[in-house]
Amino acid sequence: MKIIDAFWEERNLGVTCYEVIIEESDSISSIKDSLVSLDKEYIVIKVPTHLNKINFLLQENGYKFMETTINCVNMAELPELNKVQKRVLDSLIYLKMSNDDFSELFKEIELNMFEDDRVSIDNHFSREQANKRYIGWIKDEINKGSQTYKICFKNDAVGFFLLRTEDEKTMVAVLGGIYKRFRSFGFGFCMNYLEIVEGIKQNVSRIKTSFSTNNRASTSMHLSMNYRLEEQHNVFVKHN
Repeated sequence: MKIIDAFWEERNLGVTCYEVIIEESDSISSIKDSLVSLDKEYIVIKVPTHLNKINFLLQENGYKFMETTINCVNMAELPELNKVQKRVLDSLIYLKMSNDDFSELFKEIELNMFEDDRVSIDNHFSREQANKRYIGWIKDEINKGSQTYKICFKNDAVGFFLLRTEDEKTMVAVLGGIYKRFRSFGFGFCMNYLEIVEGIKQNVSRIKTSFSTNNRASTSMHLSMNYRLEEQHNVFVKHN
């Protein structure tokens, strides 16, 4: 079991937080003992989906199921695109974001760009708090050296993605999305495709990412982009 003091959530959400990752070797008794000591305001626990006894134990102790997250990997393999997808992709370019671009990105996030994650759907938090969390997350990633890219159609930025180098062979697609006013344009797959393109440009052999199954479109999109499932976790939360 890993217990992480998620101190950044006090800045983002205004609450103290533990994030707990349950591991295969954890016993029911050790988990019960640990639950008693988790005294922060917001507790997030991630459980491998097949550990049914632990999933039930958490619900019996007042934890609420919020989402299933899937970790997956692309082995630097671009998928085959159909003719329509190729035309859409050819209409776009992607560029590294400058400091001036971030104000536009943050305004888009404040328009409720992200709506399906565990914080966005949690009635204990406001939309403003959920949006602030994404902005804080992006700023933290930039400070760690992650690179943010904007996706452009003609003269407009239509979306973004953020990549972090994990090691010389592995890149992590941390976060990304298409801006709400452009979601009817069919650009969704381009974000995932361009993440792989950039990974190949940087000579990595693995592009890792994760997503929530609350977003059905994201699930089908990753599978169509040659991502292979690696891990699944049920995510439970409790407010103290």
